[in-house]
Amino acid sequence: MQHPSPYHRSILHAESHLISRPLRSVAAAALVVLLLCLPASPSQAQQIPASQWAVFRQIDGLLATDLHVVLPANGAIWFGGQNGVSRFDGTWTTYPLTDQAKTARADAAEDPASLVTAMAVDSDQNLLIGTQTGWVYRLDEGVWEQLFAVGAPIHALQVVDDAIWVGAQDGLTLIRGGRQTPVAPLQGNAIFAIQPGTSTVWIGADRGLWQVTTDGATALPYITEGSDALPAEAATAIALDKD
Repeated sequence: MQHPSPYHRSILHAESHLISRPLRSVAAAALVVLLLCLPASPSQAQQIPASQWAVFRQIDGLLATDLHVVLPANGAIWFGGQNGVSRFDGTWTTYPLTDQAKTARADAAEDPASLVTAMAVDSDQNLLIGTQTGWVYRLDEGVWEQLFAVGAPIHALQVVDDAIWVGAQDGLTLIRGGRQTPVAPLQGNAIFAIQPGTSTVWIGADRGLWQVTTDGATALPYITEGSDALPAEAATAIALDKD
């Protein structure tokens, strides 16, 4: 029987293979950036080679080469990984996580508290990050502010209207007005992707593809027009088409 909800009218693409699990590094030793992603001002254009490709390493200004997440936002590209975040808009700016996020010890470079695994931009255009230890931080005028913890490694962040959605290793959490609300049907699920839809939020989890109402009250597995559920494999990436 066809699912009675209107959810089946949305169209999307979900990757069912685990090629993009969040904890895989974007680059192990070097970062390659397609600079066509950025608007080329005259000053920026001087730094873009004729081939439009450039390789960046720590010697060029990148905070770390062990990267886990990339976010284009606010006319720049943000790179999150070990030790914090780097921003590129033609020049590099780095925002290391300080002692509020990690302890000062000999092995601090490997401290999971300093590993950025998810990023998003809030309604005020401030950068939000999620870490391997389950904390969410906000970058406000160049200073990291610790917001809240969800208790498990964070794989995905998304801002929808006035709410922050956090996808972690052990479930989905909705934060609105400073209040944290776990989405009950998805607790115990690893959440890999969060994508706003027309009237719901699409969730990619280790138990497949789900849709959640924007208040977090209802979460249902996705059912197709033919009344068939998607394969019960992990959905690790989601994108909406133009329709």
